[in-house]
Amino acid sequence: MRLFKSSPDRMEKYHQRRRWARRFTWVFYGLFTTCLLAGAGVGGYIYYHFIRDLPDFTAIKEFRPSVVTQIFARDGRLIGAFYAEKRIEVPYSRLPRHLVLAFVAAEDARFFEHPGVDITGIVRAFFRNLEAGEVVQGGSTITQQVVKRILLSSEKSLARKIREAVLAYRIDNYLTKEEILNLYMNHIFLGHGAYGVEAAAQEYFSKHVEDLTLAESAILAGIPKAPSRYDPYLNPQRAKERQTYVLRRMADVGFISKAEEAAALKQPVKLKPFRPDWIKECGYFNEHVRTLLENRFGKESVYNLGLKVYTTADVDLHKEAQAAIQQGIDGLIKRNGYKGPLRHLKGKELTAYLERQNKYYRKYPPRKGLSVTAVVTQFDRRRQAVNIRLGEYTGVLQEPATGQSRAAGLLAVLRPGDVVQVRLKERDRRQNKWVAELVPAPMVQAAVVSMELKTGKVRVLMGGKDFGDSTFNRAIQARRQPGSAFKPIIYAAAVDKGYRPDSVLLDAPLSLPGGRRGQVWAP
Repeated sequence: MRLFKSSPDRMEKYHQRRRWARRFTWVFYGLFTTCLLAGAGVGGYIYYHFIRDLPDFTAIKEFRPSVVTQIFARDGRLIGAFYAEKRIEVPYSRLPRHLVLAFVAAEDARFFEHPGVDITGIVRAFFRNLEAGEVVQGGSTITQQVVKRILLSSEKSLARKIREAVLAYRIDNYLTKEEILNLYMNHIFLGHGAYGVEAAAQEYFSKHVEDLTLAESAILAGIPKAPSRYDPYLNPQRAKERQTYVLRRMADVGFISKAEEAAALKQPVKLKPFRPDWIKECGYFNEHVRTLLENRFGKESVYNLGLKVYTTADVDLHKEAQAAIQQGIDGLIKRNGYKGPLRHLKGKELTAYLERQNKYYRKYPPRKGLSVTAVVTQFDRRRQAVNIRLGEYTGVLQEPATGQSRAAGLLAVLRPGDVVQVRLKERDRRQNKWVAELVPAPMVQAAVVSMELKTGKVRVLMGGKDFGDSTFNRAIQARRQPGSAFKPIIYAAAVDKGYRPDSVLLDAPLSLPGGRRGQVWAP
């Protein structure tokens, strides 16, 4: 049997390796302990500075946003609305599935999968933004957006982002996904003062939210990224591009089929802003109601609590009063003639004015019967007509006295660049022009009050010819001399003293003795 003995060199190497192993172990434990302490320190710092004083996330369940106060006529018709934020809350059950999925696809495709914070989305957004050299994609989830809008400020800082992420995680564990979506869909800003999808559906399509098509839903879902940039009224081309993106995302993540995407892209989307008649006809009544409400309940309640106010107003009588006022003013202008334009514009001032009109009429197209301002552009000598412009729309003027389009009478008082008040009578489809007539100067006004004598209920209150032109209520706020309205009081006093209807009085100057310093007194 052969025995092997370790040489001194081999033993030395063995002990050296043992020493290095012990040193490495101590270094490893030291580093591990240091990292652990550092991590605890960082965690403590984050907790102390970012998490310790976080708002109570459970309060979000009781959150009630600012809601529209609605005014109703005697028959239940909506005639007015007051609000700080134009929001009409709707329950989740009223939200169509394709509308919800459109917002999820556009804003947070992994919403139903992540726990309130999408780490994958944050990393993906980081590399996409790094590649593009600018911020082209955000990493905030829908839950984080809810936190930012309801519990935190919009401050752009790392501290706010950390607090936002922590709260989003907690809320995702506290609320259901449907509850989070309901908060989001009722709170999101969608341009033109509309907060929430119901207000936006009315603002852009004059529809209730449950009536929206897939194509219309994609338009709305594309707005939150940049409400001004993707405004369907002011930037229709960009809004269409954004709609295409939303529909493509819905198809890519499996929310809709490719066939549904193609059908929605082909479907024409007609913008139709909500323009109720009460803006014109019941404006003075609504304004008086607003004043009464503010005096009784305070502004905060009127603009935020979503009150429902039922009034004595009669909408049909308001329409008749409006027509009577207009008829009386029309008769006045025909008797007295047209006095001249509102003002005269030229050069850059004229260009800027037409551009402002352009933006307005993209959202609110002209309609028959509307009283608007227009610019005189030229005289058609051959046809003896005065041409006008309303933004991109064109028209021809009629003389108010004769109802004729010939310019003989208008040439004396108008010239190109004049701004005039006109009423749109009809649309000439063949020439694609509006036929309009001049209306009186704004100084001509009228007022009407109609009450039920037995009950004292006010059915009509109109303080001017058009609330849009002037909000001053001449029926309530104006001060005027009583005139002959004072005579019944005098006659009643005379009857009380024994005078009869056939009593004869001397209608001549009266002078009586008894004045100051022996002078004669005369009334």
